[in-house]
Amino acid sequence: MNAPKPQSESRRWILPAALIGVLLLIWVGDRAMHRMAERQVAEVLAELTSQTPHEGGLHLVWADYDSSTGEVDYLLRYGTDWDMPGTAHVKTRGILSILGVVASIQGEKSLSPEVRAVLPDFATDHWLDYALEIHWRGAHQLHAAGAPYQGVFLSDSGIRQGQLAWRAWNVTLELASDGSGQMAASFPRIWIKQDAGDRVDSLLEGLEIFLKAPDIRDIEGLLGEGELAFSRWSFADLSENLRLDQFRLSNASQLSDDRLNSSWQLTMGRFAREREREVFWDAFDLQFDSDVDFESMRRYMALDESMRVLGLIDLLRQGGRLGIEKLHVQHDSLGRLDTSLTVQLQPNRMTPGDWPGLIQALAGSANFSVDRPLMQEILRAGVRTENPHLDERAVERRMQQQWLQWSIVLPLLPITTRWDDDGFDLSMDLNAGIISVDGRRVMNFNDLARLF
Repeated sequence: MNAPKPQSESRRWILPAALIGVLLLIWVGDRAMHRMAERQVAEVLAELTSQTPHEGGLHLVWADYDSSTGEVDYLLRYGTDWDMPGTAHVKTRGILSILGVVASIQGEKSLSPEVRAVLPDFATDHWLDYALEIHWRGAHQLHAAGAPYQGVFLSDSGIRQGQLAWRAWNVTLELASDGSGQMAASFPRIWIKQDAGDRVDSLLEGLEIFLKAPDIRDIEGLLGEGELAFSRWSFADLSENLRLDQFRLSNASQLSDDRLNSSWQLTMGRFAREREREVFWDAFDLQFDSDVDFESMRRYMALDESMRVLGLIDLLRQGGRLGIEKLHVQHDSLGRLDTSLTVQLQPNRMTPGDWPGLIQALAGSANFSVDRPLMQEILRAGVRTENPHLDERAVERRMQQQWLQWSIVLPLLPITTRWDDDGFDLSMDLNAGIISVDGRRVMNFNDLARLF
């Protein structure tokens, strides 16, 4: 019988030894990655606490991180008088950090005795769960989820005030390594019914909020983009019901050649008073654009209310453009209204009190088109507001008198480009004090002003 060869015996141990070596390397690497994650957590917390607090915002006052226990004691402050202490737990991911996230700081916020006394039907002991994910490249994400509630709400003295309910909600905040960030929040349903006092019954559904900023330290909030939208909001009290469907408000602002360029858009669907079946509009669209000097706008935003007039003059002297690019109102049975208005001011052409010089520095255009039934309904609403004691027959007479006056004056104006039984159009362009219609010079602006 032949003895086994020594080389065959040594080969038998190569694979197990290699496997043990790989596992050892993985273990060592995993421990090293855990230590690196702990250092990065400490660095991120130090960076967050080193930022200068601002009165109007939320900031981390201090954070005490103990890497041996993985706990972080912290204090959040909002404004100047609302502090929120807490404890979070750090979970480092070791070798899995190669996927991007090196650690997660997780925690929850318990209900305070004051909140529990006012909202006694809370099903959980906490109202918020959160997790801050730290990325090895410096990008971080904060995920927050709010607990739902359904029950009554009480006064501070324990007296029932009404019913309150909201569904689980969530917020996500992303912070990039370059200082830019964005936030998205979703609130599916919020309902409140107040039994006492004004007896309010209000429902808000599908609320979505999105914000994006190139620098989250821009405390004025001048740059970036955002959107607020909801699918339905209804409000009712003892006298009337109101309902607004499909609301959307969005904006975008950017810096270009030291100028702040901004655009706002507002879209609203059906707006009705349900009990009386009165519909104010079925569609409403507004787009507003502006172009102003960025530094002048920053100075204006920093001024006290008493100094805003001087700040506005400084802003206008730098020149700019303001424009309602689109205003569209649609009423299915009464018709539509369309208008646009743009005003452009040449820089360094305005001095306080120099209104003739201001007129010469202005340029712009205006267009207005409305169907007659809708215009007459707008006049009726104005009469009702100014004279609430009048009955509907008197309101109709007042409206017809105003419409007759318009019928005499407006068709004579050179800026009236259409007047008939269906409605009317107004159109004009302004440049250096001269009004033009369809390219024809028709009037000096001062002459038009004297007519009114």
